[in-house]
Amino acid sequence: MLYRAASFFEREGRFDQAAELYRTAQKNSSQFYPYQAQQLARLELRAGNVMGALSALQAAKDPSQTNFRLVIRVLAEVPDAALRQAALAEVLQQRAARGASSGASFSFMRALGVGASGATGDRLAAVLAPVRLPPLAPQTLAEADDAPSDYDLLAFLPEGEEVARLLLRTLDESARKVDLGIYRGLLGAAKRAGHGQPLVDAAVATLNDRPFDAEALRVVFAGAQIGLVVPPWSLQRIFQQAASSGQIPASTVGSLIVLATERGDQELAERVLRGLLQQRGELADAQLRPWLPGLFAMACRQLPDLALELASTEGIDSDAAVELAAALVLAHPDAEAAARVAGKPVPVSADRLISSEGSDLLPHVGGMLLRGDVDGAIDLLQRAQTYWLQPRMLGAQRLAAAAPPLPRWRDAGLCVKFGERLLELLATAEEERAAALARVAAVLAARMAAGGYPAEAAALRERLRGLSVEWTVADWLGAD
Repeated sequence: MLYRAASFFEREGRFDQAAELYRTAQKNSSQFYPYQAQQLARLELRAGNVMGALSALQAAKDPSQTNFRLVIRVLAEVPDAALRQAALAEVLQQRAARGASSGASFSFMRALGVGASGATGDRLAAVLAPVRLPPLAPQTLAEADDAPSDYDLLAFLPEGEEVARLLLRTLDESARKVDLGIYRGLLGAAKRAGHGQPLVDAAVATLNDRPFDAEALRVVFAGAQIGLVVPPWSLQRIFQQAASSGQIPASTVGSLIVLATERGDQELAERVLRGLLQQRGELADAQLRPWLPGLFAMACRQLPDLALELASTEGIDSDAAVELAAALVLAHPDAEAAARVAGKPVPVSADRLISSEGSDLLPHVGGMLLRGDVDGAIDLLQRAQTYWLQPRMLGAQRLAAAAPPLPRWRDAGLCVKFGERLLELLATAEEERAAALARVAAVLAARMAAGGYPAEAAALRERLRGLSVEWTVADWLGAD
């Protein structure tokens, strides 16, 4: 009950009251749980109370270290060096018991469009925003939640370079390949201290003598990821080394595509992307999940035929297939071709005891709308053999694809009929389904307003305001 009440206050923007509830739990409960500590710490940070945030995190027993990243983020703002170093030593000792190589953190929630701080993605603006590839490294502490690795946060600690070097000494060659976050943290801290570039330059010099020195390649790659200067040939060298190993790590794939694109090397970016799509089995890699929406959108633009071929292939990872369908609906240059693939009928399981996740159907709803099949779209949304996640976990791209931009529809005028049918369905839908449908309707209203139906959009929003669903009205429909 306390957590639900605090979550309600947070959704309503009453952050002081939410924080007070968590403080009460910290003071009076026999056990203060890590998730409660995390929420309170974030609220304390929001209020500018760094020491309160640290106190909250230290009050919870967290043997699995779910809050490790947040602890490092908080310590980066603690000015007392002795206090900071003592707390840092304690949390690193706990991490050492799990193994230093456990720093990679690829959040499924981020992939679904949800920030680690809670409902940061649960708003219309996040759904309508163009899809982006994940950042290669955080540039500020405000981007800490989106960092590829916990160890990226070492870049913001005065002791970060020293700590990173100590951690590297505990890792063997195979462990060093798993997570470049320690290297980015080391170089980021050195960069802030004014000597990051010379470290990369030294690694480049090593590569001139030993072209495939693994340690030097890791330093150069990490340096490129945090914005240090590396020679153009180094990315080709990194790709060659990774390809020769027989399996390119997911984070390497994404980073190479971003870096090559930023440097104007479209040939390399397309080469890496094509290789990923053709491997197919690699799409199931959990570490690749946050990259999929952006990579699939890029594939639709640059390799449209291959994207359609992949979407028509049986046996690819189910989550990847859903993200690919969303990309086709939103980004493929041939909307008719995208509709034929994403808008085809979705079979119902013959076993009535098997239910599927409702958000998996959202891109197919959009595909049917592209074809002009409103009835088929509604049938998917009301399918009985589905369950619906909490609204904040629905996924920005999936929601965006459920009501695509009207210029992509075969018959844009059907948007009015779809809105009416959504409202009818909302009147009888259970709580979780209704929360999802309301968000789809809010996206539709935005598409209608932008696509030549402003009066109809305003009427739809007005009717949505009267609903009793779990959402912050202003975040989805704007202020009155």
